[in-house]
Amino acid sequence: MKKLHLSKDLVNWKRCPLTGGPMYDYAPDVRVVGDWMYFCASRKGEPYDFYRTRDPEGGVFERIPGAFDFWDPNLFVDDDGRFYFYWGCSNMTPIWGVELDLAAMEPLGEPVPLIENRKTEHGWERTGENHHYDPGKSSVAQLLRAQMAQVLGCRPEEVTDLTPAIEAAPEQYRTLLRAALSDSLYIEGAWMTKHGGKYYLQYACPGAQYNVYCDGVYVGRASWAAPEWMLLSYGKRAWASSEDKPAANAVDENVQTWWRAGADDKAPRLTVDLGDVCTVNAVQVNFADDMGTVERLPEGAELVGDPGRGRYIEEREFFTRWLLETSTDGESWIVLEDRREANTDLTHDLAAREGGVDARYVRLTVTETAYHAPACISGLRVFGRGRGGPPEQAAQVSARRRDGMTMEVRWRGDAVGCEVLWGHSPNKLYHSFRVFGKNQVEIRGLKADVERYYVRVDAFNENGITAGETCAV
Repeated sequence: MKKLHLSKDLVNWKRCPLTGGPMYDYAPDVRVVGDWMYFCASRKGEPYDFYRTRDPEGGVFERIPGAFDFWDPNLFVDDDGRFYFYWGCSNMTPIWGVELDLAAMEPLGEPVPLIENRKTEHGWERTGENHHYDPGKSSVAQLLRAQMAQVLGCRPEEVTDLTPAIEAAPEQYRTLLRAALSDSLYIEGAWMTKHGGKYYLQYACPGAQYNVYCDGVYVGRASWAAPEWMLLSYGKRAWASSEDKPAANAVDENVQTWWRAGADDKAPRLTVDLGDVCTVNAVQVNFADDMGTVERLPEGAELVGDPGRGRYIEEREFFTRWLLETSTDGESWIVLEDRREANTDLTHDLAAREGGVDARYVRLTVTETAYHAPACISGLRVFGRGRGGPPEQAAQVSARRRDGMTMEVRWRGDAVGCEVLWGHSPNKLYHSFRVFGKNQVEIRGLKADVERYYVRVDAFNENGITAGETCAV
């Protein structure tokens, strides 16, 4: 029977039977929060329940139904009472983190990958004895070799190709076998600690079977960095109920262009196709001003100021109202944000969903504008994450000064866009220039008496950012 050890001074301990929950499940985690002791363990493929009790000695646990599966968990409560949950034990997936609702123990948002494989940068993450990887010494390889030798009637050391054994395994195990035979490290054992205003997230690697099994730690000022919401809408197909100016202008990332609905369009609507189902976390709605000249002032109003330079400040209240919807198939729509009754005139607004929604199509219907002007949208900007991988690193980056205040930067790559950063030292790249659809940029904002600048080109797409190498110019 598992025992619970209780102490008031860390010297004298009392042992009590620990019952009333799944105490024998793998890799359990226990956390005391206020009057409660929380317990959970590990399970893959089906949700795992949480348990809590105010009386550990009595063994009466309250079950909280689980909402997701996890392995090798760690529950952490911050100083402000918010719950965070970390887990992971695999050589194929990272350490994950998510904030939990205290009452239901359900995720508040999507899990965030926090610690991933960085074996090409961190020497201690390399697998094998003394960090030397020998696939032939893997316990899985030895088992497969023995099984093949038995079938072939030879000695295990005479088996040199394990592919037939992998292909003969049930399909659901083949990926696991290939991963087990690779040099991918296990990342596991997440544990969060807060001290002196900093957060220390520990992890273990590269595998408990190696003599170099060790702990690593990441240090931060927050429980985890907010997930990056990538721009999903740039250059995507857009159409509208009417077009005095093209709908495509709403997704070209140029504030100097915009979609304008027809003057007679009573229900102006703009739709963007993201090209594939993505996780949408936010949509920014940017209206443009395309009214032209106001021919007459409201009754009783007059211009104030010098002749020829007078102005009138509108004191009447106007509203900007709209409906924002999303769809995965273009047929069934759900409301993301309903501002049709809004008592505000926010011409640049943001509808955010931290947990994200699955969507391929985003549709904006404008129901009211100031002065009843035609709907004009300079940006229907959709943010979130795609379902693929980040772009390749920008290649063949070159930078040269054309004169003291101008430089030209060139590179190769097929990313959606690039962020060109520069500064006076390699670790102070404080200036940036964003480029879409091009592989070069002329930067004319340099300081003439600075002898050397440093440049880096970071590539991005709908799925993430790939930092480039820093070079001198």
